[in-house]
Amino acid sequence: MHCKQIRILGWDVRLKLRGMLLMSHLPRVQFFSSNPKLDEGFFWATQQARKYIKQNSAVGLWYEAALPGRNAFCMRDTAHQQVGAAVLGLSSHTVNMLQHFARSISASRQWCGYWEIDQDGLPCVVDYRDDDHFWYNLPANFDLLSAAIREYLWSGDRKLVSDSALRYFYQSTVTQYVSAWDKNGDGVPEHYPEYGTRGLGSYNEGTVGMEASVGLDLLAYQHACYRNFAYFIRLTGGGVLEGICQQGAKITLAQLEEEWWDTNSEQYHSIRLADGSFSKAYVDELQVHLLRSNIMLDPKRRAKTLDLVEQIKAPNVETASYIPETLYLYARNQAAYRWLNYLIAPNLNRREYPEVSFAVVGAVTTGLMGISINSVSNTVMTQPRLPQGLDQAELKHVPIYSGWLNIQHQGNRCTQLSYEGEIPLYWQVCFPGKVEMCRTNNRMISPFYIEGLSEEAWSCVIVRVDSGQTVLVETD
Repeated sequence: MHCKQIRILGWDVRLKLRGMLLMSHLPRVQFFSSNPKLDEGFFWATQQARKYIKQNSAVGLWYEAALPGRNAFCMRDTAHQQVGAAVLGLSSHTVNMLQHFARSISASRQWCGYWEIDQDGLPCVVDYRDDDHFWYNLPANFDLLSAAIREYLWSGDRKLVSDSALRYFYQSTVTQYVSAWDKNGDGVPEHYPEYGTRGLGSYNEGTVGMEASVGLDLLAYQHACYRNFAYFIRLTGGGVLEGICQQGAKITLAQLEEEWWDTNSEQYHSIRLADGSFSKAYVDELQVHLLRSNIMLDPKRRAKTLDLVEQIKAPNVETASYIPETLYLYARNQAAYRWLNYLIAPNLNRREYPEVSFAVVGAVTTGLMGISINSVSNTVMTQPRLPQGLDQAELKHVPIYSGWLNIQHQGNRCTQLSYEGEIPLYWQVCFPGKVEMCRTNNRMISPFYIEGLSEEAWSCVIVRVDSGQTVLVETD
């Protein structure tokens, strides 16, 4: 059955958004759906995130990515807020912030940078006293490098390839950084009690995390970094580091699957202690970081971990901000949508934390709408993940490397793309499940099939879209 021509949602829906009186008050990127509360939540997120956009002579373009009021940006928060920032048109801000972190890398700190940089371009005094006494979480280099690659794919900013400080950061992260912190020679950095807060083995900053020699999140982000950087190297010309990264990815994945799974509790251990044993304490948030790293885990273990994450009780707001996008990665659409609504609830404690609003924008874009960008192959891919009860969703004025997009889904069987930009692009439009035919412009096309992270099937076709063109693709 043909789907109806997708319409632009009318003013009756738009004017229900709280605080919106005039069209000029809208942020550049706009979202409208068949759920006005979700629309309102997205509008809140864009307005809240824009409050944190900064510019001054000392740092240049940046946005807050730390505790509100610190006037600073932190490595972990920046890595996570990158996607939402790209959707908000803040790619130049992110690249500038990544450059500041890269320039702070120093051999005197064993190739760590400044964990948190303030509005004057200096390490925050709460985190840094001198090169022997500072706060640092070891997953940060790996997480930040992966964020830089995501940013390059989205924006195509050549600084992310050519800037000498960034290139040194990439290279040192997968070589000197690892060897400097890997004292036992197993290929993974570790923290020991005598280090204090200098090189913590996890992002978790509670008692359990402080005891960690290696956290589950550290191992996961290291593996993801190797895999992502190997891909980045292939995209940008190849080199000897590709082989190093491929080998590192094999080592870290083998450790994870052969050593970290606890058969008794049927979950991955959270932390490894300094003596090599595993703690009996479990930290649910670290399971979220594991899944966010896109690791192709054993299917049964992955399903168990996803079940655990779906049901996390009373997470802190930082952990909660990761959950919707993570569940969407694995096609847990209903649970992801439930957690997305959790994040936009007006009564959410600490909702003003910058990471929350940026994460909402990112989760709607890459999760619910299923948009991914590859500036190198000049490709946009869409994978609609609308839950039951949400019939229609539309994301307008999404900035990408060559212009901007409008994406509209009518259920999960009909998608329309409008594009304005400098060059034609190729749209890989996908629908869940295996279908026999797709239809576009009264033309039938046989799809090809790809597999998602949960081994779910997607049916895809690729169509060329010129600037100024609107294309609709549907399937029965």
